[in-house]
Amino acid sequence: MNVLNSNQMTELLQLKQRFGMPDSRLACAPQGCASPQEQPFLTTFDGPHPMSKSCSCEGGGGEGDAFEMMVQAITNQIMAGSK
Repeated sequence: MNVLNSNQMTELLQLKQRFGMPDSRLACAPQGCASPQEQPFLTTFDGPHPMSKSCSCEGGGGEGDAFEMMVQAITNQIMAGSK
């Protein structure tokens, strides 16, 4: 598994936006922080995560919530099977 730094995360979210999939997390990524909604997922990593500091930006929710929930459910299943 490769952990993305804030620059890589920003580039990825900008690419997603160019493909017509806006993501409100783009507001947080350049500052290297994660929204409160992302904090539970980030605690599943061993050691400090580069995007683990909290921020007050308005990222992490909105138009893609159902999709994000599906991705999270699949991720949880994969992580549970890899232990």
